Amino acid sequence: MRVPSAAELLDIWEAGARVPSARRALLLVGAAYPEASEEELAALPVGRRDARLLRLYEQLFGGELTFVVPCPACGEPLESSLRTSDVRLSSDETFDSVHALRADGYEVSFRLPAGGDLLALAESSDTRSARSTLLHRCLIGARNPDGVPVESESLPEAVIDAL
Repeated sequence: MRVPSAAELLDIWEAGARVPSARRALLLVGAAYPEASEEELAALPVGRRDARLLRLYEQLFGGELTFVVPCPACGEPLESSLRTSDVRLSSDETFDSVHALRADGYEVSFRLPAGGDLLALAESSDTRSARSTLLHRCLIGARNPDGVPVESESLPEAVIDAL
């Protein structure tokens, strides 16, 4: 991992002000991992991408995240903090790239959402459209209870909810 200079970070901040957050994340991770192509970085599952971003954050600002949120009861600001290592994947953790789900007799194989999927969602006009886009992009295959292959549009709502 390479730590971008202050000038590079300022350029990324300026470029990122006009783009969706998924693009900003790719700009930052791309600056920290210049050896990887944009396509490779966009294909990283969101958790892997964010682990890299947290490592960059640690190099720039240290290992503690401090945040302030309004109290849901009274509205007063509440401040808290946590260690980045508490929420980041360790570098030696590996996960299967293809996952399986059985629901209502359907067998579904899928992959986890990647940064490129989130970029595609930026063009969705509403939540329903975004959900459909994400399902279509991450679904590898599905079979109904009779073993017949089905497309994402044909999955019952209960199976989509389980997924």
